[in-house]
Formats: sequence, structure tokens, C-alpha cells
Amino acid sequence: VRQYCTHNFKDLVGVVSLVRFHPTELMLFSSSSDNLIRIWDLNSSRCIMILDGHVSHVTSLAFTNDGKHLISGGRDKVINIWSWSDGELIKTLPVFESIEGVVILPSNINTLLGIAKHSVAIATA
Repeated sequence: VRQYCTHNFKDLVGVVSLVRFHPTELMLFSSSSDNLIRIWDLNSSRCIMILDGHVSHVTSLAFTNDGKHLISGGRDKVINIWSWSDGELIKTLPVFESIEGVVILPSNINTLLGIAKHSVAIATA
């Protein structure tokens, strides 16, 4: 089996623990042990933005169905909602438990679960 290195990313600090590709843009999102989220342009292999809003390890990244917002969760017991295109932290939701994963459900699931159309539902297990 042949393997190829397609990108070499510089300016990383610490160990990268999580990467997510944007669903429609040529962007890669990563988190590392410095508690920051980096946005990488895959055309240039350069970091174009750093999102700073967690005080502990970021353990999960997910995109909203329209790809406009990034949801991040971490061991600091908060979920952050970002406008990733301009780096704005829109909202921080305290959940009082370490977050190991966030999932964005399909938009039609609201009706099935009885959730208001434009609301955020948080479930813990």
C-alpha cells in the first residue's frame, strides 16, 4: 500500500488531537494540546485563522448543516458556537460536564424530537 503526504502544515504547537474537513470549502480545522482551533487553507497549506475560546483540551468539532458555523466542545465543560469565516465566537453554552463529542443532527430531526425549529438541544449521556 502506497501512502502519500499531500500537505505539510507548519506553525503547529503541541500534539494535534483532532482534525475535521469543512463539508464544502477546501479548509481543514484542527485542535491541539494548546486548546486552540486552527483553520487551514488546503490550497496554500497555511493557517489562516486561530479560534481561541477554550481553556482546556478541545475534544470535538462539528459543522452545522449549512456549513456556516463550527461547534466545538471540550473538557472545559462548554460548547462554543463559532462563525468560522470571521472567527467570531457567537455563543458559549456551559454544560457542566466534560464534552467528548458533539454531533449536529439533520435539520428534519427537530420535528421527530419535538424541538422548536430554531433552537439548540443539548443531550448528555
